[in-house]
Amino acid sequence: MNAVSRRSVLIGAAALAAAAAAGGNLVSAAPARAATVTDIANLRGRCIDVITGRAEMKQTPEVFTTALRGLIAEVNDWVTKIEPDLANRKKVFTDDDFDPRKRGDGKAAFNSRAITDTYERLATMAQVWATPSIPGVENPYYKGNENSDLPEILLNHIRDGLYTGHSHYYHKGQTVFSEHWWDWEIGTSQQLVKALVLMGDQLNSTRFAYYAEDLRFFVRHPDRLKAVPGYVEWYNNHPDFDGTYTEKDSTAYNRAALAHVAILEGVVIGSVTRIDTGVTSALGAFEWASHLPASENTDLADGMWADGSFLQHQNVAYNGGYGSAMVSLGAEMFVELAGSPWAFAADSSIRNLIPFVDLGLIPVVHDSRMMSFVRGREIARPKSSEGGKGTGVMVSMLRLAESGAVQDAATAARWRGTIQGWLERRISNGGSDPRNSAKMESVALFDRLAKSGVAALPEPDGSVIYRNMARAVHRRNGWAFAISMNSERIARYEADARENLHGWHTGDGMTYLYDKDYDQYHDGYWATVDPYSLAGTTIDKHVIADGAERQMSSNSWAGGAVLDGRYSAVGMALRSGDENLSAQKTWFCLDEMIICVGTGITGTNPDPTRTIVENRKLHDGENVVTVGNAGTETQVTQPGSGWFDQPRWAHIDGGDGKRVGYVFTQRAERRLFVRRETMTGRWSDITEKADPTDPAITNNFAILSLHHGIRPSNDMYIYMVVPNATVDRTRQLSTTWNDDVTFLGHNTDRCGIQQQSKGLLMANFWQPDTLGRVTVDGPCSVIVQEKNGVLTVAVANPRRNAATIRVTVTGASGFSQVRKDSGVTVASTGATIVLDIAAGTLGKTYSATFAR
Repeated sequence: MNAVSRRSVLIGAAALAAAAAAGGNLVSAAPARAATVTDIANLRGRCIDVITGRAEMKQTPEVFTTALRGLIAEVNDWVTKIEPDLANRKKVFTDDDFDPRKRGDGKAAFNSRAITDTYERLATMAQVWATPSIPGVENPYYKGNENSDLPEILLNHIRDGLYTGHSHYYHKGQTVFSEHWWDWEIGTSQQLVKALVLMGDQLNSTRFAYYAEDLRFFVRHPDRLKAVPGYVEWYNNHPDFDGTYTEKDSTAYNRAALAHVAILEGVVIGSVTRIDTGVTSALGAFEWASHLPASENTDLADGMWADGSFLQHQNVAYNGGYGSAMVSLGAEMFVELAGSPWAFAADSSIRNLIPFVDLGLIPVVHDSRMMSFVRGREIARPKSSEGGKGTGVMVSMLRLAESGAVQDAATAARWRGTIQGWLERRISNGGSDPRNSAKMESVALFDRLAKSGVAALPEPDGSVIYRNMARAVHRRNGWAFAISMNSERIARYEADARENLHGWHTGDGMTYLYDKDYDQYHDGYWATVDPYSLAGTTIDKHVIADGAERQMSSNSWAGGAVLDGRYSAVGMALRSGDENLSAQKTWFCLDEMIICVGTGITGTNPDPTRTIVENRKLHDGENVVTVGNAGTETQVTQPGSGWFDQPRWAHIDGGDGKRVGYVFTQRAERRLFVRRETMTGRWSDITEKADPTDPAITNNFAILSLHHGIRPSNDMYIYMVVPNATVDRTRQLSTTWNDDVTFLGHNTDRCGIQQQSKGLLMANFWQPDTLGRVTVDGPCSVIVQEKNGVLTVAVANPRRNAATIRVTVTGASGFSQVRKDSGVTVASTGATIVLDIAAGTLGKTYSATFAR
């Protein structure tokens, strides 16, 4: 057996004794499985390896140089900010204030985030204390450095810091909290338990017992949220806060995070039962959401869905926030527990992470950028970026691929090729190389990828509709077009904890274009963009209060049909946040372009109603904005605005791979308004957690909009977005688009097109109707393709109701059935094909294929 220090055993026993004396129940008398103290000690060593990278540093020390220097520099800075008056201080660092403050609306809010920040610093200091030097980088704080007093000085700072936090804020029996439970239950507990894993055996038994009790006080059971004794009562009785808090089940990421804390708590206190509890809870978090109880007032549950959707907070699309964070936690746990009695079984739910990466992460990452339409309120955080979230996804994928979690070698190889492609294009497109600033626990992963010689894979083509979270992504030739919608199940936006206060229209059909312009949604985009002029949206500009109008929509339609993973007909029945504007919005996603159609635009507010064709962040000296109308071409080069009558096309040119064309059809003649504008803002404008004294940010934008007037009635628009089109190609399409594309009709009942070259008919039916060769008896989305003797029909019911849909396709003589999905009944064939799509399909696309 491996040796375990007597001190670590004694500390664990002291913690248990102290909890028992206080009436706690940190561990049952009998272990829940055949695990020993040695197993727990080995698991602690494994956890330290993961946090510090120390085992891999021995093999390839040279790759850790930058990361280790960065950590040491951070600690050097923090040490200078330690509050010196140990006896009287109420905070650890001079620049991180625990004390209450006033929010922007005048309500009291305790600065719980500062508590998490403080413990995060202390945990990082413990990490540096536990991390050895490497050739070329001397770590003056390393515990093994016997020729310096700095390790002991740093250790004392950590000890004293933990005790200051415990004495004043983060302790068992706390009765004064804050409005945000996350810092108390997850944020701070994660950092405290990390510090205890790294240096808990350097604490005296009394203080160690305090901190063990603190963890159990704030994380009673990982399956429960807001379970801190007195927290719910404090919140509901506090005069400065509105609303109602209730203790409830934890879900998805939150459950996984609490489970991880429980596992590590079990490690530091020597509790087999607590580790068991954490592992069991984690496995519950990794279940497919379709197997879990639905959230209140919806048929959806938090977590991973088999279509790749990820929900958190009941109704927020969150693949790029909580979803990617849960995958990261799962990968970390898989590595930590490998080889221990708690290693995940081959058939356990953690394996669901593998298909979820393929379905729910890779499609929403473009050239290593995590698309903002699945990042929720994180878009309003100054330190959160698409590139940073994408780096986290790469690390998680590499961990899973190397750890044995990915059991299919072909999948692991494809993931590595995908990541290599992301890295190469990120760097070539002007993004930073994440390998130069990687964290200690991930630098070796990137190093092994670089040395593997794996070939970079390109961005894949394809079309995906996430029916369970009202999102869609269409990809071609290296670009990606993303659509963000809302419905009676999916929120317009999230502004919890006073973040993302101007996200009002981000779920109202906002569209994103990802190409080689790596920084399009970086560099303060969200702090400076006009929130009333987001690309793709149809809005009236009535003033909305910070964080308002985020209630669920009355719209039941959001989604559409996908054909063979290549083409999609996407639609949303728009209802504004104040319910005074409605429209039917459609996006037909083709090989070269996306055709955007709006019908039934009707409003009652006395504010101008507009459809925003584009709101593109410009780069100084690089972008040329051109508008073509009535035989005239005008370049908009200076800040300002103007009207263009009967526009035929517009173009924004930022260089190769950074250009986009817009074509306006004869059927939607109206005036185009073009603004080239300099916008200035601060992160504190959109989130109260940002520092209002931070410097203002300035960006330039080109905004193209079609106007519908005041109180429009049944108005419409049509335009085409042509990613990566040159000016010449855009100009050409403005006169030749109808050689290939035919509009079949568009009104409040239906909207459809045909594309002759691809044999496609695409339609959104808002009511029973007929378009071309297709007739339907209820609202649905339909794509028909006839090409090379093969006829395929794809149908979806985006309303997710229980109705059976009958679809009739004429002109089908000689076709016989080849295949069909299980939810399709072929009622007849011959000159007319009749299909019945089963009820209860929840927005999923069902298809049938015929040949002759």
